[in-house]
Amino acid sequence: MSHSNARSITLAAVLERSYSVFADRVAVTDERGAFTYAELGERARVGRRSDRSRRTAWRSGGDARSAAG
Repeated sequence: MSHSNARSITLAAVLERSYSVFADRVAVTDERGAFTYAELGERARVGRRSDRSRRTAWRSGGDARSAAG
């Protein structure tokens, strides 16, 4: 792999690919249980949506609930 290719690959791209390629495999475990890559990907996407609504609310001077609704 050349250096230019290595620089264009991001952590986000690796994780997005893992969510689909390894969807049914365990990605993370802790004392409460385990998440598959698909579950981890869904939680990440939900987190990004809520972050986006908070940023939108901040710009408009409202709260996240009014921006998301």
